[in-house]
Amino acid sequence: PPSPAAEEGGEGEEEAVVSKNTRNDMHLERKVFHVLGGFFFAAARLHVSKSFFVQSLGSLGLSVFLVELGRLQSKRLNVIVCKVLGLVMRQHESQQFSGMSYYMLGVTVTCLLFHSTIAVIGILALAIGDPAASFVGVATRKFLKPSGLPARIVTKRLLHGKSLAGTIGFFLCTSALSYFVLVAAGATLTVPLVLSLILAPAVMGAIVELVVPSPNLCLPFKSFPLGLDDNFMLPVMSGMGAHIAWKLLGSPVLPILRPFVYWG
Repeated sequence: PPSPAAEEGGEGEEEAVVSKNTRNDMHLERKVFHVLGGFFFAAARLHVSKSFFVQSLGSLGLSVFLVELGRLQSKRLNVIVCKVLGLVMRQHESQQFSGMSYYMLGVTVTCLLFHSTIAVIGILALAIGDPAASFVGVATRKFLKPSGLPARIVTKRLLHGKSLAGTIGFFLCTSALSYFVLVAAGATLTVPLVLSLILAPAVMGAIVELVVPSPNLCLPFKSFPLGLDDNFMLPVMSGMGAHIAWKLLGSPVLPILRPFVYWG
């Protein structure tokens, strides 16, 4: 006969299983997922109107948010979601909000507020710059022996456990991405435009990358939607930096990035 625990559902229930990775691990599957998602959204923005993109991604983001709410209330739904996405989820996300809602909200707001070329810069700062910062930060801590002063400086944990190496990695990567986007768009690269649309988003994003913790801990609320998260702040603030600098220049002509850049 079944035991009392089994009769009560205490035995035989599936547990929500995700990867055992934390933010201090390399977690390459998550980084690839992060990059591919950003490229998809950036390409989609260039193929459809702003209103259609914002409405579509906003609806998708709302659906993801409702599923997140539901899975934290329903163990069965949580098990299903973790089976599908467990490989790209961090260990703590099996019982907390993941970064997906913040990611989609950040991309939606960025595309709503800014010129499409600036929006693409913001999206790619999130999609590539953020994983690059994590990759560099984790790699230097794991493989660089802190035997000398330079090594100790770049691997030293700064705010919220983030390192100088990761912040520099984000800055360099985002600067290169911004340059690529402007060249691909056919912009005339004057010195002022370079300073505004390459350095400004990289600087703003690097500050966010360093200051805003992930997972969200900078407000007393750790749950969405009141907690801040770098998946939301990075694209918005990188785009904001580029937008403000561009406006200060008098809004010079900024070509729209052509869709074939992504499709080949």
